[in-house]
Amino acid sequence: MIGRPRSNLELIKRELGHGLLGDIHLSDRSGQHSTIYSLRATIPFLDGSLLYITEYTNKSGIINKYYYDWEDANGYIKAQYHSEPHELDKRYQTATEPYHVHPPKNSILSNMDRFPNYAHKDLYSIVEGIIIFSIIPSRSAIE
Repeated sequence: MIGRPRSNLELIKRELGHGLLGDIHLSDRSGQHSTIYSLRATIPFLDGSLLYITEYTNKSGIINKYYYDWEDANGYIKAQYHSEPHELDKRYQTATEPYHVHPPKNSILSNMDRFPNYAHKDLYSIVEGIIIFSIIPSRSAIE
């Protein structure tokens, strides 16, 4: 969350891993590594999906903005949790500005569609939500 310290990957692995996460890679989708002003990592889930993490921080390690992009095992976007503000173009703003979620690209009509993000504003809660959805078994509507 903006104004919070850089995410703690060790805490996430320790408290949420429970055999549901693979080894966290210390680089993002681009292959770039963390710096003093950014946290970059990739969290693999057992279903083959990946969460790409990029957090930009100030010199005190406080998050200014983040991009958490969740892709399925085939590389298709499942959701993108972002916190960059859209101050100049009101059409891009949501009720929870600057927090918003981009849905999968194939489910929207334009790139201006985004959803407000009331609850999942930090990496810990996003990873927890992904894990919950991954362990809920798929059941047919007839059952």
